[in-house]
Amino acid sequence: MIIVEPTTDAARQLTSLPKLDWRMRVRVTVVVRSQTPDTDADSIIESMHSLLMSDLTVGGYAIDIQPVLTEFQFLDADQPAGVISNEYDVLYRTAVDNLAAG
Repeated sequence: MIIVEPTTDAARQLTSLPKLDWRMRVRVTVVVRSQTPDTDADSIIESMHSLLMSDLTVGGYAIDIQPVLTEFQFLDADQPAGVISNEYDVLYRTAVDNLAAG
């Protein structure tokens, strides 16, 4: 299973221009249930990372995407599970008075 969710979105006005620079943190979590969840998750995480980083502007909507951190959690149940979370910062810009306009 793959879960994609925004976790934070923070704005700053860095210049006197009527623009806001935003940093949205996005978490992509991969959940794998198997006897070797860390190994089995590798190819999924590598593929997800490559796809995400192949267009750093997300089709022109963003300024940049930056990898931030990876967290690992391993759970024991009827079958072992691994929960690997990758966080990325998506940088983008909007007008001060219109969040839809860049």
